[in-house]
Amino acid sequence: MPLSDGEGVQRRAESALPRSSIPVAAVAARSALTSETIDARRAIVALRLGQVLESHVDHLSVGLAEVSSRFERSLEQAQAHHPVFMMVEGAWGQGKTHLLTLLTATAVRHGFAVSNVVMDGVGVTLSDPMQLLEAVTAAIRFPGDHLAAGLASHLAVARRKGDLERLGHLGATTLASVFDQIPSMAFDEFDTMQVIEDYLALAMPASNAVYRLEYLGHRGIRLPALRARSVADRAARFTDLLFNWTQLCAVTGVRGLVVILDELDVEYATTARRGQQQARLRERRRELLEALRRLRSQRLPLVLAFASAPAGFDVDPEHDASTNIPETVGALDQHIIAPGPSDEGLRELMTKVLTLYGQAYPDALTGRTWTSARELADRLIETYRKQPNPVPRYFLRSALESLDLLCVQGR
Repeated sequence: MPLSDGEGVQRRAESALPRSSIPVAAVAARSALTSETIDARRAIVALRLGQVLESHVDHLSVGLAEVSSRFERSLEQAQAHHPVFMMVEGAWGQGKTHLLTLLTATAVRHGFAVSNVVMDGVGVTLSDPMQLLEAVTAAIRFPGDHLAAGLASHLAVARRKGDLERLGHLGATTLASVFDQIPSMAFDEFDTMQVIEDYLALAMPASNAVYRLEYLGHRGIRLPALRARSVADRAARFTDLLFNWTQLCAVTGVRGLVVILDELDVEYATTARRGQQQARLRERRRELLEALRRLRSQRLPLVLAFASAPAGFDVDPEHDASTNIPETVGALDQHIIAPGPSDEGLRELMTKVLTLYGQAYPDALTGRTWTSARELADRLIETYRKQPNPVPRYFLRSALESLDLLCVQGR
């Protein structure tokens, strides 16, 4: 018998856990799972893997009121068409990813489209602006969409409302010239819009897109080449297309665009070695950052968030993203460093995790287990503080493993 959606989600979530960590009562009650229980279990699995789900990041945030306020102010500034450049900094396991998830959730709540891109220093890098733009556009997710794949439907709605015609008035002339050539009926054709999406996202050259459109019955369309033809033009083309995409998001009904470039420390580490090739990559990266600096003078509903772990004290500032980027793009609007949790914050976090665990496995926690779990917080904090490099991610894992053991012992 095929699994229902809820059962399928739950079995995949449980398959990621050791069998001993799944409370017996929870397994027996699988057939009676509620949506709240399924969501809570997904959140627990994510925490075990060192992540926090966007849907639960507000509940699982402690001591971040000031950071949340700064995110709110930045989004309000961007909404007023003043670009915001920020740096989110944090060592491994100290909460940088949590802050980026919080930024994403806040942006979606305010009606912004969001693009999260992980810089690997090889395929996605500041040294190759065209490849980077392809990654950014492919990852754009609109509010209300679960995946980054909803551009076609938003374009169709914007065309019916006449909103795409505003692109030219906003200065987004590159994309305005593209949409002016596309017949209105084409926006409701799935195959046609797939070609347009791939072309706009730089995943398909203009010549291939024109050929595909002709095959689908749309003749006479002449699409401009979006990718820069020379290396020297790539940085300027990136900023022009990012400007156009941001305005495109705005006319499709959202407040603006938030672009998050994460793991920039990895990007910078790959170019820190000596040699002509690394020197060329650093120069191309500098060209892109300088082009982005010029973008800041435009009226644009854009938040560009750089995220990086700090480099060591003996690292040249040129090879440290958290230092080099502000020096190149200019003073940042926000520079946020992931704060370490206080003991009181850890106790609050333990209480929130306990509540989430109770939602995930409602039949596993007895009254005695709840009492023991509350008493456990102080011991976990004591152990955490004794570590030479306390990492909040490890505290969470220890808390969940301890709750698993308490449930098993309680049975």
